[in-house]
Amino acid sequence: MAQQTDRFQIPAGGPVVNVFTLTQTPVTGSIEVYRNGLLLFPTVDYTIGAGTVTITFTAVRDNIQIIYQTASAAGAGGGTLAAQDILYQALRKLGHLRAGYGAGPELLADGLTEWALVFDEWNNDRLMQYSQPDLTYTVTGPGSQSGGNGYTIGPAGADITGARPTSIIRANLVLNPGSSNPVYIPMMPLSLEQWAAKGVRKIPATNVATEFYYDPQFPNGVLNVFPPVTAGTVFELFQFGALVAPGSLATTYAGPPGYVNALVLTLAARLYYMVPKQLMPEKVPYGQIAGQAKAACDRIRKLNRPVNRLGNDFQGGGPASGFYDSFVTYTGEPY
Repeated sequence: MAQQTDRFQIPAGGPVVNVFTLTQTPVTGSIEVYRNGLLLFPTVDYTIGAGTVTITFTAVRDNIQIIYQTASAAGAGGGTLAAQDILYQALRKLGHLRAGYGAGPELLADGLTEWALVFDEWNNDRLMQYSQPDLTYTVTGPGSQSGGNGYTIGPAGADITGARPTSIIRANLVLNPGSSNPVYIPMMPLSLEQWAAKGVRKIPATNVATEFYYDPQFPNGVLNVFPPVTAGTVFELFQFGALVAPGSLATTYAGPPGYVNALVLTLAARLYYMVPKQLMPEKVPYGQIAGQAKAACDRIRKLNRPVNRLGNDFQGGGPASGFYDSFVTYTGEPY
């Protein structure tokens, strides 16, 4: 279970209010109602309905605070918690809250902002990505960039609409995509220097491309291919996933094992200096919180780190057979 706090400020001269709608479904028997900081008695001072609390007096210039518990579940494949639950646990970790106490809405709003910043940082860390989605795209003709060789790809891509790849791990060209047995032709990745060194790029379009260079422009990247392809060609791209922060406190977050713990500790470290020292009843040393956060993230990076393959000069391997052993082999970029 997790604690939820709903606050209602009744201004002077405003409408008469005595019914308050809760933002979430409360656990039976967990509701506490406060009027200007004083605890009210159930049945005497208020009654509980279906998602509402009705007070027996007229609230004028009052601050009504309703605290209750909400149900939260833990998934077998990782953690599934509401955003407010995770932020509450982060504040408990750093010693800002005692058990049973709630956080103010302003601090929770700061927590959501920091969460978005954390995921923005993790999305730039390849080892924090737990998935490499396999996506297919069909092009309708020559690309809009590089004289027909380049296809913009992103949320507002003129050629391919989809998630902007942070990096393309591997790319294939798909032959007979509509059949039950499509054929996948590996495309060799090129570095910027290799792409720039190509003396001839504009040749008649074919239905097979063998090389690609990805330019990670923003907000849309550019997928350059050679030879240029005809309309209807299908690309298969393996790219890094993207972590998305919740949009509200009630939004649930689900992640693989280890991610919720790393998120709680990272948010605790980032929120540490946002809470004045005098408001911290049992302040935990920052080094302790930061160290725990780093250790939790390092465990995830170790799990997500790819297993390197042994390279050799055997003639059956290499680009001639359509095989390359890692992202580093031809690009020189760290995986």
